[in-house]
Amino acid sequence: MALYSTLNISEVKSHNRFDAEFYKEEYQELEAFTNEGQKLSDISETVDLQSNGAFKRIFEILNDNNPKVVPYIRSGNVGDIFLETNDLQFISEKAHSNLVKTQTQNGDILMARKGKIGGATLIFPEHEGFNSNDNVVNIRLKNPNHLPEYFVVFWSTKFGLKQVERFATGNVQPWLSMKQLRMLKTVLVDMPKQQQIKTLLHKAYNELVNSNNFFKDVQSTIAGKLNFEVDNKGNLNKYIVSNSDLIKVRRMDAQCMNPEYTKYEDAIKNNSDYQYLRELIEPILKGTQQDAVSNGDINYASIKDIKNYEIVTNSLGLISESKNSLANKYDLLLAVTGATIGKIGIIQKYDTVTFSGDMLRLRAKNIDPYYLLAVLQSSVGQNQFYRWITGSTNGHLSPSDVAKTLIPRLGHEEEKIADNMKKYFSSKQKSVELIQTAINKVETWIEEMNPLPKQN
Repeated sequence: MALYSTLNISEVKSHNRFDAEFYKEEYQELEAFTNEGQKLSDISETVDLQSNGAFKRIFEILNDNNPKVVPYIRSGNVGDIFLETNDLQFISEKAHSNLVKTQTQNGDILMARKGKIGGATLIFPEHEGFNSNDNVVNIRLKNPNHLPEYFVVFWSTKFGLKQVERFATGNVQPWLSMKQLRMLKTVLVDMPKQQQIKTLLHKAYNELVNSNNFFKDVQSTIAGKLNFEVDNKGNLNKYIVSNSDLIKVRRMDAQCMNPEYTKYEDAIKNNSDYQYLRELIEPILKGTQQDAVSNGDINYASIKDIKNYEIVTNSLGLISESKNSLANKYDLLLAVTGATIGKIGIIQKYDTVTFSGDMLRLRAKNIDPYYLLAVLQSSVGQNQFYRWITGSTNGHLSPSDVAKTLIPRLGHEEEKIADNMKKYFSSKQKSVELIQTAINKVETWIEEMNPLPKQN
């Protein structure tokens, strides 16, 4: 059906947009709430990578041969209130010193304008001195009475997210020009309310820090018991193996015998008791591919729904299409194809889910599932998975290879590790809930400031 709107020519000219999508009814309603807001161009300095100079010069600066040590923020790292630091890239200290305008400071607000757009991220003291790429915009507020904590929450409300959605252009990959971004409006509230949001946000951040500390303790405990450094990797270019070793594993490729991978099995065998994964779980179950549907009767999970080692899905599938590929609460789902092989998450929020054909169900029977998750997501588990990947174009991990993963048995330490994994999830959930409370407060305040007329 064609989409059309009836508008005044003055309104079209003021926005300089001539597409009907921009004037959809839901966006018109949004404008009733945000019309009195402050444009980012009026209340902040906004810079991106190109603010540092000409493209050719920036390209040369970034592609030097110096050691890459300074965190380099991409669009995938921002948008969720707090900086995602697990997938940062790096640039050299020299490049960083030449890209002055995009160096991060405490209290900066980062927004993505290409790729993963929407939402905003607050820079805390421990993230000062990072830099950001050309898909990220650095917003620095001019007025000290405008609290950055309030701003990042506002841009995570429906009033912020829908503005970005409205102004974005591009069918395949949405993006915002700097001009469009500077036109976005923030609806301000009084200082006591901004302070409330600041308090909630810092409580949420503290819970996130606690969560990360529990996770680090899990990693260091496993590494310590097995007597190796966390993510300690060498740089081996060649190695020699015996013919008997090749016959034993039935693989003739260098990847399978790479000491970068085999050293983890050696660490387990030399420093702990161990069992094969197949001895600790029920028979591995492969998922069934199906399309998500709006009228589904069961939660449906795919690889994209593995988030921070947990299954979180908004998709529905059909039990009739699942072919008995069902997983229950506390089962683990493991990605076995594509670029995310080894990605793993536990089911906590749902009693039962069906899952896609590129994942395997691991159901613990003689081991705590949280301890099993801790091992399999650590370098001990991940590097064993990487060892057995086959396929040069599109990698694959077979159920039989997953089944022979070695699991260290650490006695009473397993209970401590499992408990810390539970605390990791608990603190992370508290952080999420505090953020949602802040978002709800801001949305309520804005609606109270400018309620829409009731419809008959």
